[in-house]
Amino acid sequence: MKNLLLISASKGYAFSLGSLILNISKASPGVFDHALVLSDDLTLRDKEIISEKIPSDFASYQTPLSKAARRRSPYLRFFTPHVLAKLEAFRNLNGYQSVTWLDNDVLVVGPLDTLVAQTPHGASFVSTHLSLGEQFLRKIEGYNLALQAPAGGTFSIYENFPEPQSFYTTAMDLAEKFSRDLFLPDQAVLGVAFQTIGLSWTPLDEEVYAPHPDSATEQAVIHHPFGPRKFWSGQYSEQWNSNYSEWVALGGSRISAQAKLREFFRTPVKLEIRARKWIDSLCQRFWSR
Repeated sequence: MKNLLLISASKGYAFSLGSLILNISKASPGVFDHALVLSDDLTLRDKEIISEKIPSDFASYQTPLSKAARRRSPYLRFFTPHVLAKLEAFRNLNGYQSVTWLDNDVLVVGPLDTLVAQTPHGASFVSTHLSLGEQFLRKIEGYNLALQAPAGGTFSIYENFPEPQSFYTTAMDLAEKFSRDLFLPDQAVLGVAFQTIGLSWTPLDEEVYAPHPDSATEQAVIHHPFGPRKFWSGQYSEQWNSNYSEWVALGGSRISAQAKLREFFRTPVKLEIRARKWIDSLCQRFWSR
């Protein structure tokens, strides 16, 4: 086996994984030899359909972060700890030429051959216009926060990536250390991990691999509806709807009420984050006197 696809979703989003697998099998057939699917609620039929399209292994995702770290971090609860499941790519590189991560809310509209093509740095990430400092709620010390941070929605690592297991351990240690300060958790942790170990990554064109559907051009091979409106909750896509309809017709899990109401579930956490920011601002004013 050469190229592994890694995807994951928290409870209630089995339909998104199945629709994505169907999508990839049609838009970019043969690129991935195997898939690792991290999910806690796939039915037996879900697994059968997925494995028919791409030979797959299935596992639950249990974050190694402590309960204290998860309680400290409003954004880990906002996104759910599955936001760090993509770091499992570094634990599963052994035996493969490449491991590619895709967020479960993307739509593949073209071949992904270039994602599995090895680069000198051993890692390719979608580039983002946000700096590393913008990935945190507060300023952290000891890092160049002006550098561009790797985006977490689409990336590949390759067999020439140095010591991937060590990178994983370092990244999770940093997630534990900075848990309270994480804004975009995956990107923040990846950014400081690369700086801590002293490694570089090859930037992928954001307009090719991660444009929003509303602004994507013909050169895009992936559409990524970042933000609250997903393909199943307000962002219309005929192609995604077709993939989902086929998934359901084959017996796959339907869109869950949890997915439809996700923004409602997030509201208490949003209020907590605003309160924390307000309290932090007051404290900074007090201590600066």
